[in-house]
Amino acid sequence: MLLYLECGWVFLVSWVGSSVASVALYLVVNKFSKWKYFEKYQDKNKIKKVIEWIKKQGFNSIFISYACPFIPDFLITVGSGFTGLDLKTFVSGMVCGKFVMFLLISYVGEDINHIFSHPMKIVVFSCAILISWIIGQRINNKIHKSGSNK
Repeated sequence: MLLYLECGWVFLVSWVGSSVASVALYLVVNKFSKWKYFEKYQDKNKIKKVIEWIKKQGFNSIFISYACPFIPDFLITVGSGFTGLDLKTFVSGMVCGKFVMFLLISYVGEDINHIFSHPMKIVVFSCAILISWIIGQRINNKIHKSGSNK
């Protein structure tokens, strides 16, 4: 029992620490992206299309990108900062996506053979991913609705 409590704390501390570091990096990159040196690159046609696509996709692209453990978080964070993605959208997608990624790594990575021999665990894990996405979408929508009412 004590082992499960320790694993829970390690999961929570890792998730929160990684999320705080990503927000800090996002803020630094977002600040630098407004410099004249970087603005000349953002005026190019292909870059504008990518920036608009990322802004249009918003929460979904951030969530999916952070949920995949094989995509470097650094690239997603720096890209989001340079595109000027809304901080609220970035944070809600990043926090929920990182939750899924850390859950995947800790839960599935603990004993991968056990996961495949018990298919019900795959169903539970898939439901956890779906629930995290739904909660993140609702939080993101509430944040944007409350921000537009002010």
